[in-house]
Amino acid sequence: EIIIGWHNVAKSESPTLLIGRSGTVGRPQYYDCAVWPNNTTLFVTDFHNNNPKYCYYLLRNLNLEDYASCSGVPTLNRNFIEPLQVKYHEKEEQDKIVKVLTPLDDKISTNNKIIET
Repeated sequence: EIIIGWHNVAKSESPTLLIGRSGTVGRPQYYDCAVWPNNTTLFVTDFHNNNPKYCYYLLRNLNLEDYASCSGVPTLNRNFIEPLQVKYHEKEEQDKIVKVLTPLDDKISTNNKIIET
């Protein structure tokens, strides 16, 4: 067995927005808990006074997977997405949007679990 590294402290506390950089490229994930992202992810912990969940919804709609490069294992290069200019709402509007979308996402998740059962 070869150990290439370890850590026992989360790299990020909540909230964290994580995006796959290799493999499952460009699919944002939102976490309200501590996370241990690895080197195949990009992650955000400083939301610059924006609503973190709004940032998640915004990134979900950017179709970042379209920016993947490489054949074989798709890879998202942050240098390709960093120059993107994205329009966003002011904080008050962000909070309203999250207040509408989060319960809808929760309902969809519940319905998917019911369907699986």
